[in-house]
Amino acid sequence: TDKVADVFGGKQTSYIVGMNWYLNNYTRVMANYSNSKIDGGNNNGQNINTFGLRFQIDW
Repeated sequence: TDKVADVFGGKQTSYIVGMNWYLNNYTRVMANYSNSKIDGGNNNGQNINTFGLRFQIDW
């Protein structure tokens, strides 16, 4: 089989911004925003926006 025939490559450009908020010495909230643009492949021309939120406790 031709393994290259099943690859639909392209280019993805991503920008990520993150922020940490320290509630006190033992807890923090972490937020990330990402914007990605896809050129080529099956998802050509797609723009993807994501937002992530995490909470950390140190004990």
